[in-house]
Amino acid sequence: FVTAASGNKLSSEMCQVLGQSSCKLCRSVALSKPPSSGTDAAQEGLEALDHSLQGEAKAWLVCCLRPNDVGQADRVNREVMLQQVQDLRLADAVHLSGGHSIIWPLKSFRHRYANLAPTLNDSVSDEDACRLLVKSTAAGEGTVGKDKVYGGEIFEQLMEHKLEELQVGAQHLEGTKSEMRQLMEEKLEADQQMRARQQEEQLENQRLAQEKAQKEIDSIRGQHEDVAKQQQELLQKLQEQQMELQKQQQMEALRQQQMLELERLRKQHEDASAAAAAQAVPEPGPASPAPPEEPLETLETEEPAAPAEARAELVIEPIRLSIPSTWRFRAAGEGQSYPAAHAALTQMAALLRVAKEREQCMVEYETFQQETLQDLKAEHEGWRKEAQLLHLQASDLQRSIQKQRAML
Repeated sequence: FVTAASGNKLSSEMCQVLGQSSCKLCRSVALSKPPSSGTDAAQEGLEALDHSLQGEAKAWLVCCLRPNDVGQADRVNREVMLQQVQDLRLADAVHLSGGHSIIWPLKSFRHRYANLAPTLNDSVSDEDACRLLVKSTAAGEGTVGKDKVYGGEIFEQLMEHKLEELQVGAQHLEGTKSEMRQLMEEKLEADQQMRARQQEEQLENQRLAQEKAQKEIDSIRGQHEDVAKQQQELLQKLQEQQMELQKQQQMEALRQQQMLELERLRKQHEDASAAAAAQAVPEPGPASPAPPEEPLETLETEEPAAPAEARAELVIEPIRLSIPSTWRFRAAGEGQSYPAAHAALTQMAALLRVAKEREQCMVEYETFQQETLQDLKAEHEGWRKEAQLLHLQASDLQRSIQKQRAML
């Protein structure tokens, strides 16, 4: 409402406005008898206005703004309108109308309550910082404008209460930090003592481990030496077996040579016998009693059997040289006999038997030598693998000892 008093009575314009109002009280005021003086009239009007404001009436602020400075109704100047809004402080009036009775400049508000938001830095503008403070502390109780912060007593109390809590918390935190610092120092000292004891125990354990490892290395070295000795013995046995095998091979070659020589002698004897039989022609005359000829098998049975050792010592060369000189082939006639040939055949048969037996013995011995050689090779391979394993274990122990020494 806009009231005015001139002289000792209400203006006619006011009375007309009040008479057209929908409010019964306003109409009664307009139609009532005017007071005797202007002071009484003003007091009466204020009382009526106060009575109406305390009732159902709602106060409105009505402002008339000029659209421009040239007096033209069809033109609007934005700068002129903004200047009038700033001059009339309409923004403050709007914010204050919502129950906000206290105004802070943005910088002052931020400077006072900056501790409530420690994450803010200088790169954040004052407006954003104040909005964050209001939102995080008392949302709904304050409003942030373009250059001011608006709030009521409740908003101020909340902000101050948060600030006091922060200060008390900081003091409590400082005391807690002092206590924690003391506890940390005590704990650090205890940890240092415990660490020193652990280091001593670790050094002792490392020393014992080194001694144990050294003993194991010595044991492995001894085992390695034993394995090396056994390998040397096996190699020596293997060499002996190889030499023996070479000897056996030489003997086998000699036996083959003897067999070939015997075969040649047998063929030569057969050829000579065939030639003698072809040339033998019986002479005419009285038949003289010939000595009884016995078959070869009888001669062989009548010939005294030589012992095995004597047969083994027979040599091919003397027999080969003696056979042609003992053979005597006479022309056909009475009293012809072949005792030397029978004796040579008997010796040849005995020599063949000895050679056959010797061949069988050599085959059996060669088989035995081959089996023994395979066993020795397998044992040598096993000892070689064992030696490699022991060598790897010794190397691992040596490396672990070097690492422990490096750690010390």
